[in-house]
Amino acid sequence: IIVIDDIDTITILNENDARLFSEYQNDIIKLLRKDIYTVEIDGNVYSIDTSRMLTVLMGDFSKYNDDYPKVNGFGNSTDTKNKGMTREDYIYEGIDEGIVFLIQNIIELDKPTTREYIDNIYTDEESIFNVSKRFFEELGIKLTLLDTAGEVISSMINKNGYAEEEINEIIEKALAMASFEIARNSNMYSELIITEDTIKDNNNYKLIRKK
Repeated sequence: IIVIDDIDTITILNENDARLFSEYQNDIIKLLRKDIYTVEIDGNVYSIDTSRMLTVLMGDFSKYNDDYPKVNGFGNSTDTKNKGMTREDYIYEGIDEGIVFLIQNIIELDKPTTREYIDNIYTDEESIFNVSKRFFEELGIKLTLLDTAGEVISSMINKNGYAEEEINEIIEKALAMASFEIARNSNMYSELIITEDTIKDNNNYKLIRKK
């Protein structure tokens, strides 16, 4: 199974990128047709039988704000404007007809809710939050992320169109100044609390002193 994400990023056709993106789309057509696919690596040509490959294309067309009806794509199901994208809509958005008519199924995915974004921060053991939490526990400091802070993160993700992975970058930035203070006086504190103000300005962290 081959999953190609961000298919929408090769549909922004203009004078500068039309030729290059057309080549990308032609490569995808070869995969969808399940033909013999040839690639050249370091001067050597390799042939790949794609007849048993399942190619899945993923993308988010919600960033397009055209007056054309129905065009918005894989958006939030709570917004009726983002539903019912037809094959003609995809062609209008710059997807090659050869791709559109080779696709067997088009599935519209919902974006995570605010609650799901927040839950993912807590449940992903490899997230910056949980990695940092374990680190601070070694120093005897509890790391707390308030739900209001999670809501601000969710709002930033939705507003700016970040990938979910950007959550780690936002939290890492929020922890930066507090981590510096803790590094200088680690024995003084029992808890670090990340609030919505910390997400907006990482100088506004809250450290609880040991009793």
